[in-house]
Amino acid sequence: MKQVGALPALVLDPSDEVDRLSKSHSEMFRDRTCYGRTIAAHLPFRGIDPICRDPFIRSYSLSVFQKSIRVISELPCSTVLLHSFLPPSLPRFEAGNVLEELITTIKPYIAEAKRLGLSVLIENTFERYCDSFAKLVEQLDVHVVLDVPRIIEFSKDSPADWMNQLSHRVAGMHIYGTRGDDEHCVFSEQDEGWFRPALGDLGRKDLLFLIDASTEEIVPSANTLHQLLGNVEES
Repeated sequence: MKQVGALPALVLDPSDEVDRLSKSHSEMFRDRTCYGRTIAAHLPFRGIDPICRDPFIRSYSLSVFQKSIRVISELPCSTVLLHSFLPPSLPRFEAGNVLEELITTIKPYIAEAKRLGLSVLIENTFERYCDSFAKLVEQLDVHVVLDVPRIIEFSKDSPADWMNQLSHRVAGMHIYGTRGDDEHCVFSEQDEGWFRPALGDLGRKDLLFLIDASTEEIVPSANTLHQLLGNVEES
């Protein structure tokens, strides 16, 4: 994994109690000293909405952010990853107010993560247009992990458009398999169809690759990534 600049991505579940989460994951990583402080942890996102109109959901979401960041800082993690939380299908004419509220709401939590020594990356999700996402990233002064399959599926802008607008902010790429009903399966040669063009559009190879897979799938996914990167080098 070190050869390809890849990190395994740990996705936190807000249903876990914080104390149990911290203890269980500390034990899980104790014998994996080869990773060092090189795990990327994904903030919870299921059922989370930091700008929800419902005050209970909003308060709960921010509480989960605060507790999760503390837990992540205590684990062998160097990087915290979060979704943009921009509403799906956000019209461009409404983007300004939503962006302002979202930035004001999550900026303190990003500042806290940085204070604790964590690198902060934001990932695109269901955005129809890149410009709203790009403004969010610039205002928060963070870097980006691109989820290219989601760009292909949900955005009206092409992956090349996203690369052009965000090239100076892109730090990494989300790596997972996209076959069948389970979109997060082992990364294989069948995923070259989206991976290779995206790497070409970006025009860079100095990227962090976040592998989203089960424990059993991490090594096969990393091996495929190493192979595909080698194919790009040879072409």
